[in-house]
Amino acid sequence: MGVLFVICGTILLIICVSMLLDKNINRLEELNPDVIYD
Repeated sequence: MGVLFVICGTILLIICVSMLLDKNINRLEELNPDVIYD
Protein backbone atom coordinates (compact mmCIF):
# COMPACT_ATOMS: atom_id res chain seq x y z
CA MET A 1 0.00 0.00 0.00
CA GLY A 2 2.78 2.42 0.93
CA VAL A 3 4.69 1.81 -2.30
CA LEU A 4 1.55 2.23 -4.40
CA PHE A 5 0.77 5.52 -2.62
CA VAL A 6 4.29 6.82 -3.32
CA ILE A 7 4.07 5.84 -7.01
CA CYS A 8 0.68 7.56 -7.44
CA GLY A 9 1.95 10.66 -5.64
CA THR A 10 5.03 10.80 -7.85
CA ILE A 11 2.94 10.51 -11.04
CA LEU A 12 0.61 13.29 -9.88
CA LEU A 13 3.60 15.46 -9.00
CA ILE A 14 5.16 14.93 -12.45
CA ILE A 15 1.86 15.80 -14.16
CA CYS A 16 1.48 18.99 -12.09
CA VAL A 17 5.08 20.06 -12.80
CA SER A 18 4.73 19.39 -16.55
CA MET A 19 1.50 21.42 -16.65
CA LEU A 20 3.20 24.32 -14.86
CA LEU A 21 6.14 24.15 -17.29
CA ASP A 22 3.76 24.17 -20.28
CA LYS A 23 2.03 27.29 -18.91
CA ASN A 24 5.38 29.02 -18.36
CA ILE A 25 6.56 28.17 -21.90
CA ASN A 26 3.30 29.50 -23.35
CA ARG A 27 3.79 32.77 -21.44
CA LEU A 28 7.36 33.05 -22.73
CA GLU A 29 6.14 32.53 -26.30
CA GLU A 30 3.53 35.26 -25.82
CA LEU A 31 6.18 37.65 -24.47
CA ASN A 32 8.73 36.76 -27.18
CA PRO A 33 6.86 35.65 -30.33
CA ASP A 34 10.09 35.90 -32.34
CA VAL A 35 11.80 33.23 -30.23
CA ILE A 36 11.39 29.72 -31.65
CA TYR A 37 11.68 26.71 -29.33
CA ASP A 38 12.99 23.50 -30.87
